[in-house]
Amino acid sequence: MPRLARSEWYDLTRDMNWSLSYVKEEEAWPAELSDGFGLPAEAWWVWDEPYKVTYPEYVHNQYGKDAGVYAVNAVIGRSKVYEQLDPGWKSAIIAHYGVIAIPEYLASLAESRMGRFGRAAAWRNMATFGTLDEMRHGQIQTYFPYGLLAKEPRADWAHKALHTNEWGAVAARSLFDDMFTANDAVSTAVQLTFTFETGFTNLQFLGMAADAMKVGDVDFGALISSIQTDEARHSQQGNRRSSSWWSTAARMSPSNWWTTCSGGRGGSSRC
Repeated sequence: MPRLARSEWYDLTRDMNWSLSYVKEEEAWPAELSDGFGLPAEAWWVWDEPYKVTYPEYVHNQYGKDAGVYAVNAVIGRSKVYEQLDPGWKSAIIAHYGVIAIPEYLASLAESRMGRFGRAAAWRNMATFGTLDEMRHGQIQTYFPYGLLAKEPRADWAHKALHTNEWGAVAARSLFDDMFTANDAVSTAVQLTFTFETGFTNLQFLGMAADAMKVGDVDFGALISSIQTDEARHSQQGNRRSSSWWSTAARMSPSNWWTTCSGGRGGSSRC
């Protein structure tokens, strides 16, 4: 049988949006978990991701990443590479694991919330992949430092750091709890995927991957590069969400804009 190109069927199978009739809109999408910010449901359906992927493609890509990264880890683990690294660099990656490993697991909760309460089917589809991404990131960034324990006792900080009351851990827990678990899906997309991932972790991981190769830490360089490619894909949720929101809001009449964003006279802000 002739095989259709992905572009011929992708949108059809992904865009499972419809107007609800069997249940009220606010029951299916409660504001506490999926605040529409006053925009009609159809306005969110224009969401479209630049990086498109199907589930078979996703599995194939992730399998290839893990096969390569774990192979590098197995080889480097039997060498003396880590012992020869600069002490300052060792402290830097220990700090990275301490701050990032557990919050990566937490981010899977944020992605799964968007996977259920995202306002468009395409967005929910991408968030489902994001959930799998963050689970992978938490697992792999716990596994790698675990393998270092025989050489580096401080590597247990990857699991221990955020369970302490050190000031940095308290600040990180507060930030990530608010950003990942205490938000509606739309706010999570803007704060996590647009602001934090696009503006910080993508840049941080690219820089750390380059630094790792410069100092000879091939193991960490391979790890962080594989994670960054996931981040670049699912961070688009917030970027596209912000673009869709502003483009829709810009088409609203001034009176509707005032009603939606300020709640009118005496109303509470919704923007």
